[in-house]
Amino acid sequence: MGASSATPNSTNIAAQQLPPSARQRYTRVRVIGQGANGTAWLCTDNNFNNGTSTQRYVVVKCFAVPQISSQGRNLIQNEITCLSTARHPNIISFYEASLEDVSNPPHGSAEAMAMLAEGYSGPLSAGGPAPPVLGKQLIVMEFADAGDLRRIVKLRRKPIIIPAQQQQDQQQESLPQQSSPLQQQLQPRYAIDPNAFFTARDVMFLFVQIAMALHHCHINSILHRDIKTANIMMCSNGLVKLGDFGLSRRYEKPPAASDTSPASTQNESNQQQHQPLDVSSATSIAQTFCGTPCYLAPELWKGQKYGKSADIWGLGIVLYEMVTLGCRPFNGDSVHVLANRIVSGVYDPLPGQGEFGSNSVDDGIRTLVGQLLDVDPARRPSTSAIFQIPYVRKCLTELSIAMKKNPAVPPETLSAWQHEANKLLQLPVQLAQLPVLPETHGGFVRRYVASALPAQWIVHELRLVRWGAALVLATVVQQPPAVNYFPSPPQPEPQQTKEIPTHQLNSVMVIPAESSFGIPGVFAVTTNDGRCTWFQAQSDLEQKQWVRLLRNAITAASALSASGK
Repeated sequence: MGASSATPNSTNIAAQQLPPSARQRYTRVRVIGQGANGTAWLCTDNNFNNGTSTQRYVVVKCFAVPQISSQGRNLIQNEITCLSTARHPNIISFYEASLEDVSNPPHGSAEAMAMLAEGYSGPLSAGGPAPPVLGKQLIVMEFADAGDLRRIVKLRRKPIIIPAQQQQDQQQESLPQQSSPLQQQLQPRYAIDPNAFFTARDVMFLFVQIAMALHHCHINSILHRDIKTANIMMCSNGLVKLGDFGLSRRYEKPPAASDTSPASTQNESNQQQHQPLDVSSATSIAQTFCGTPCYLAPELWKGQKYGKSADIWGLGIVLYEMVTLGCRPFNGDSVHVLANRIVSGVYDPLPGQGEFGSNSVDDGIRTLVGQLLDVDPARRPSTSAIFQIPYVRKCLTELSIAMKKNPAVPPETLSAWQHEANKLLQLPVQLAQLPVLPETHGGFVRRYVASALPAQWIVHELRLVRWGAALVLATVVQQPPAVNYFPSPPQPEPQQTKEIPTHQLNSVMVIPAESSFGIPGVFAVTTNDGRCTWFQAQSDLEQKQWVRLLRNAITAASALSASGK
């Protein structure tokens, strides 16, 4: 039941009115969300008294019981169970739930809700057969006063007014047909205020809070199953809240390992005393196909069972959207096209240094997006592993300092948040959480040689070897130029070979076709000494693969160098 400013319609008349007991406590303000069987109201809580004249606004979800299927009742019960369990400063707070009959006193007991979850449709009072109950299921929760992240991103992306002559000049500079999907989504970038983009610091401050909320869900055995910008709520005091647990599910923990040694038994006992056991991110614990298509992980589209790593994939989509101001890594004109693109795992690289929107991204974010959007669920990091990444820990530390200086956050909320942050900062740093690179990757490219007279593109074989430790550039015999997009790869043995250690590389960026003589598939590699070399891949797909692999290799080399290894 997403947030909206829609007015009630005739599809859920029964859910549009609160039952009498609820009307005594809650005063309706406006409808903020509406679904097939229920309505979400913004209300004031008339019983709230904190010693001041401040009103407390709450969200009251009201469902008409007779209109809800057995499956719908189960979803409602799951939402109540998960919300009441997942209490965290970065999760929408649950206040109460009640099942009420318009002709009987309200019943909010656990037994009554359990009866509803089991499909019970009779009266809640004991006795013989009776007419179907004309009841309401209410869920009361916290209201986030700054809207959802999707709305904020949309408002930031609002085009600015441009003079007519400037518009005409920009139309003449329009992107070529060979531009990537990301460039096409950003095509009206000339009309978007460059200052509208989040800074990389802002992006990570938002991301860290979302990841903290998801971590709390996962260690409490809760799958959210609908991570998206529309379900991330914002508060005016700077807090971010994960909401809408309508598709969430609490799962059973897998049996413990067979190791019964005293040490393992003691460790398990200690873990149980401090927090619930966390299962592997890739452990399959669900199989229901549900969620929002653009955010669904590849394993769901393949019809496979899935686990917490599917939530991690959604987290990666959200991070990508925050950086690009609403562009999604995977889109399609049909569900079939969208599914194929998600399963392939190939998306446009985030903006490189100097490109439009590059202020929102740095190498740490690029690497993190690549890890979260790995098509193999076993290679995606768990929420615990995310906070063991040095870059993320650095951002969490900076956020913790900033939160202490934020007077808008209530002291009790700040104390609870700092407690959760400190637990995450105590996790050991894991250098193992570096980008996963293949043992070797190679292919034919063309290198632009400006020193040649005339300047020309020369075919080379480019290889990333030894798990990204070095980039090997091998010059091959040049065949006569072909008329097509890329000449056929030559087969003779290389004449010259040059090896460049990855730690000597500084950056990799995509070169738009309009900046590379109209030639598509071009990317540039810059070394620490300032030298820049342009390469042309055989296709846009290979260009993206090279850019992603080389950026991951640079990040891994930098992290290993900083650790002294």
